[in-house]
Amino acid sequence: AVVSTQSGHYGRGVEEARTMDLADRYLNCKAAKYMLRAGMIDKAEEACALFTREGQPAVDNLNEMQCMWFLTESARTYFKNQDWANVLQKCHEVEKHFVDIVEDQFDFHPYSMRKMTLRAYIGLLRLEDSIRGHQFFNKAADYAIRTYLHLHDKPLADANGLGNGEADEMTEKEKKKLESKKKRAAKKKQQQKNEANVNNNAKDKNKQPDGEIVPPPIVGIELVKSDSPLDDAMKFLDPLRALSPRCPNTHKLAFQVFYRQGKLLLMIQSVKRALKTCARAPEIGLHMTQLAQYVKTTGPTSGIISEIVQTEMSELLPQNDIREWLNVRESLTGTNLKSFFMLRCAHAHLSPEASADQLQSVLDFPLEGATLEGAEYVLDHLNNGLLDPTPEDIASFSISCRAIFTLATAFRPPQTEETVPR
Repeated sequence: AVVSTQSGHYGRGVEEARTMDLADRYLNCKAAKYMLRAGMIDKAEEACALFTREGQPAVDNLNEMQCMWFLTESARTYFKNQDWANVLQKCHEVEKHFVDIVEDQFDFHPYSMRKMTLRAYIGLLRLEDSIRGHQFFNKAADYAIRTYLHLHDKPLADANGLGNGEADEMTEKEKKKLESKKKRAAKKKQQQKNEANVNNNAKDKNKQPDGEIVPPPIVGIELVKSDSPLDDAMKFLDPLRALSPRCPNTHKLAFQVFYRQGKLLLMIQSVKRALKTCARAPEIGLHMTQLAQYVKTTGPTSGIISEIVQTEMSELLPQNDIREWLNVRESLTGTNLKSFFMLRCAHAHLSPEASADQLQSVLDFPLEGATLEGAEYVLDHLNNGLLDPTPEDIASFSISCRAIFTLATAFRPPQTEETVPR
């Protein structure tokens, strides 16, 4: 199973490995994780149901137990499937767990003062100050911010969670298939909840104290209808900037948010911090190009802000020529598929009329020396609309990758959950 995972086929062999010992929680969790990465969400839930409370849906029980690895892996799968409502629901559930962790520790304060466990008490206070620097929050924030950026660029158009224009691009057959799939999932979830309510109705009445305020459930379809997705993204971005400043992804996400908000000084700050933490990150080339173009077309022309911008840009671009900067960067990192792709996107941003030529150079890139991670990276960005590819262009790139990475499920057409025979 591990060897298959390294080759890009997350679902191959995990069921056989799991069934060798059904009482092994570790194997069960690893199998569920691989199933989620392979897109087998229903099978992953069935596997987890072996160790969750009977009479309650596995997803609800895992959420109740604050099982954040399951939530982040589910968000990852939903993000790849562009199911924005479920992505935001999982990410907000993770964020709620961190809120609950902080609030639950209030009961420990009087205990610590009464028992004089001051050393543990101080450690707890320091933990609360940096709790959102944990990797689980970082992952959830990453998917949430990228989802809100997508919703800002392509606002919600219908109740299915599709962006503006996405529903028009789908064929009638695809629309019917999507609607049927959503109805089956909703029916199954409602049936599970009804069974759980019947089994636990009497117990819940006894457990709920009088006057207790029950928080409303997190509903993903309501989250994607946000009127201010960038403001919602900032709720996840602010803890990242404060508690994860050394994480390269923090500053790349920050730039994308500030670029859409038009906050020039914060854009410059994000680029400078990104260059310090991850100078060779592929996205730096595109972000530098967007920053230079923004300063050239929209930047201030007078005042103290203009002086600050000129000073900072002279440090970032000593020769004040973004094309030359891109050429130098390409000579250093251009052989890497991810860097090559982002540099093509940067050139397309400078010259939109040449986007088709830049896209063709990506499709003609020799994949023999490329990595599986790089190929999946490019495919994900093509699916998100960078370089404006047509479905035929994406299919052509997938076919080229499939010839090199024969076991990888990412480049196979969506037929069934298990696309490669065991």
